[in-house]
Amino acid sequence: MKTFTQVSQILEFAQDFHQHCADLYHQLRDQSDSYALELLIDKMESHERAMKQCLERYRHIAPASIMETWVQFAPEESANTIIRKLRPDGNLSPDAIFTYGKELDAALTNTYVHLAEDAESEDVRDLFSSLLQMIKYDEKIRREDEQAIRDHLV
Repeated sequence: MKTFTQVSQILEFAQDFHQHCADLYHQLRDQSDSYALELLIDKMESHERAMKQCLERYRHIAPASIMETWVQFAPEESANTIIRKLRPDGNLSPDAIFTYGKELDAALTNTYVHLAEDAESEDVRDLFSSLLQMIKYDEKIRREDEQAIRDHLV
């Protein structure tokens, strides 16, 4: 069910989502028995923390006209609930970690796509389109990392 919420609340949700992802990656890294996998997970955790900080900085400098804009959309689940649903089954292979990262990105991508498509304000549409571009760039980097890990394991 779509409800009305402000852009600031959506960005707060996204920050929480990235924080929960970073926390989970930290836990997964601690469970890993492979140095290469630990490095990979550490990079993914660092990325999530950087994304959270990026959103936090934006929230402090963004014009009130954007942050206070009401949009008809709201995540129906908390960040923690989404992450629990997607949590890996205990298999800490590189494939499982990459798949998990892709699923987490997909959850945010779907949110940003709907928000960008439905935004009446060009500034709000640009914000969510920019966030989508950041995720797409992250996916490109993850594919490169995935290939590097596969080359290392061969």
